[in-house]
Amino acid sequence: MSKYLIRILTYSFLIGPVPIVCLGLMTAYFSWNDNEAKANAMRAEILRQNQLRVEQMMRTLELSIAQFAASSPVKKALYEEVKPDDFVSIQELWMSLYNLQTFVDVQKSFLIHFDHRWVIESGRIVKFGPLEQLGQKEKERFRQFALGKESMKWMAESDTTDEPVVQLAAKLPMTDPGGAARAIVVVRIEKNQFADLMTQSGSERNYILDAAGGDFLSDSSRDKTYAAFNAGLFAKIQAQPGKMGHFNADSPSGKASVSYIVSPQYGWTYVSVTPVAAVYGQLGRIFFAILVVYVLIFIAAALLAYYGSWRMYSPVRNLYNMVSGLLGHEHPASRPDEFRHIEHQLKQLFSSKLELQQQVRGQFAQLKEFLLLKLFTGQISKSDFSSRAETYGLAANWRWLGVLVLQIDTLEGTKYKENERELLMFAVNNIVNDALPLGQRFSPILMDLRSQVTLLSCTMEDPAAVKTYLYETAEAVRHAVKTYLDLPVSVGISRPFADYAGALPAYHEALEALSCRIRLGNELILGYDDIGANQHIAADTYKQLQLVEEQLVYSVKSCDKEQIERLFDEYIHILRQKEVYNKEFSFLLLQLVSKVLQLLQEQGGTIKGVLGENAAVEQFIQFQTMDDLVRHFKQHFFPKILAFLAERDELQNSSIAEKMAKLVEERYDQDISLETCASLLNYHPSYISRVFKKHYGIAYVDYVIEYRMNMAKSYLEHTSLSIADIARKLQYMHTSAFIRAFRKIVGVTPGKYREEMQHVTWNREVET
Repeated sequence: MSKYLIRILTYSFLIGPVPIVCLGLMTAYFSWNDNEAKANAMRAEILRQNQLRVEQMMRTLELSIAQFAASSPVKKALYEEVKPDDFVSIQELWMSLYNLQTFVDVQKSFLIHFDHRWVIESGRIVKFGPLEQLGQKEKERFRQFALGKESMKWMAESDTTDEPVVQLAAKLPMTDPGGAARAIVVVRIEKNQFADLMTQSGSERNYILDAAGGDFLSDSSRDKTYAAFNAGLFAKIQAQPGKMGHFNADSPSGKASVSYIVSPQYGWTYVSVTPVAAVYGQLGRIFFAILVVYVLIFIAAALLAYYGSWRMYSPVRNLYNMVSGLLGHEHPASRPDEFRHIEHQLKQLFSSKLELQQQVRGQFAQLKEFLLLKLFTGQISKSDFSSRAETYGLAANWRWLGVLVLQIDTLEGTKYKENERELLMFAVNNIVNDALPLGQRFSPILMDLRSQVTLLSCTMEDPAAVKTYLYETAEAVRHAVKTYLDLPVSVGISRPFADYAGALPAYHEALEALSCRIRLGNELILGYDDIGANQHIAADTYKQLQLVEEQLVYSVKSCDKEQIERLFDEYIHILRQKEVYNKEFSFLLLQLVSKVLQLLQEQGGTIKGVLGENAAVEQFIQFQTMDDLVRHFKQHFFPKILAFLAERDELQNSSIAEKMAKLVEERYDQDISLETCASLLNYHPSYISRVFKKHYGIAYVDYVIEYRMNMAKSYLEHTSLSIADIARKLQYMHTSAFIRAFRKIVGVTPGKYREEMQHVTWNREVET
């Protein structure tokens, strides 16, 4: 056996079975001495779970009523009279009442309007009638609640003994909790609903005392022996300083241990009463059970340690065998240290690292094009481009650079159609890539699928020779395109420049040279110097400002704060180079202001609404110094614009998320994948996925599954559809996949859930 495997086995036993044995002995010892404390803690935990389940149901119903009160039909009915023949309004109100039974098994619910004196009762059919159909006592109790200060109240009392219920009443509208209500909504829940949530274990008796100290879940006529005990118990609990605790008391059945928790929210007291004899009688069984459990755990841990050690060693063994087999080594009789052997072999395998890197560089074509695209759009710095160009193997030995921009003049009179322009541009790019030697150019790229751009390099020193080289290369490219595609094209040539920082201006120089085709004709080769672009320095400076303005407006639209600050500083730097007075700076900046404000209006904002008093034109020309003007832009103008655009983006995201949720509700029984939803809303799937999760805090796929499981529960409770039919209705191709998903969400299989719901319904019918 390998020494490495022996080490793993030893270590696994030291951290697995051995600590389990020690822990088992210590646990048994402390369990014997601290049984009563643990029993109290266990009962306290059971009470907490009871409290959580009961109050969760209560809070769920309270939230449902709050949503009911906020619904449009209810708001409309509060202030507009509903007549018996207004079937649409009555149906909407009845459906809203009926929907309160979605999360809690509500026995009956009422919507009572005191001003208009009508009541709507939920049920299988719509019941709408006058307020007088309620009992006098019940009607008076509801009226007193409506006049009181509480906006929502739980009522444990019941007027009938054959129908024990707990009622929740809420005022409408809920916006004025201290005033008199126009209407109230009342929900009745059978007391059995609360009793079913109370865990009962063995001889323990768990129940709830209301604010008056009565066990409102029990039938007082059948449980009178505990009435006096509960009264004394309640008085003793009220005298205790804390909201939870334990003490012993004399119950009707003998000495008992009492645990309690007082709910601070509803004022109810959760009580557990256990005979003391039962507590200590369990000691022997607990001790024996602990020993049995730890023996089983020890056996399982030992087996798991052995199995896990073997599984952890298996990859090492397989790797050792694979490496030895690849290099043609025979397995020795006694294995050496596996890791040392593998390390030695891997060093030999990685000795050709340089060769592998050269092969991988052949796959960098797309990265090269992306790098040049960022260079020509001004999205990368000179130093960053230089370092990446070396990594990607771009041209390195050069003295001058130049930019060629090729565009198709026209497709009229050719054999091509307008819808083929993009494909032709890809073909042109491939022709340029083949026509020019690799050492003389960087990777040719396409800009906006209308311009083919090539960055050329040369080692010549004479500027005149460089210019001749650029023209000859442009003519070769134009001729190649004419030969292979028979297309009329023109080429614009920039001025030569010495470093990468000049690529963006050179690209625009070539485009500007091409713009002269309007007056000069087609199939031309035009240089920037030939069109007299640099005869006037002021015009050149203005074009620089215009370029920076366009980039700055785009950055504002993208809410890129860092890019805005960088471009604005560049814009100011260009202005500072002009020998003019400070006032002229303000008028030049008005050009930039007008473009940003136009963007603001396009997004649905008003200039005064966003900028306030700072929106006046005088605000931008009254500054006496350049520093004041710059400070205004950085501290007031741009921050307010960005804040408005960010708010608009957030509102759009909320609308998208709500539309997605609406689609799930309407099409849960259809194909409603993320891609389908994106297609319906005309957005990219990745974008709406991020928006939905940010808004709802849950992934879209998980939301769809959870909604479908809720609908599955409804089908199982209220229909006789088979599980296979329900699975198909919820877009599950295989019933087994539906069952697994249902059990993961609900905790039980669909068949078990339907059986439990039928059992609950049967018990309710028997009790009724």
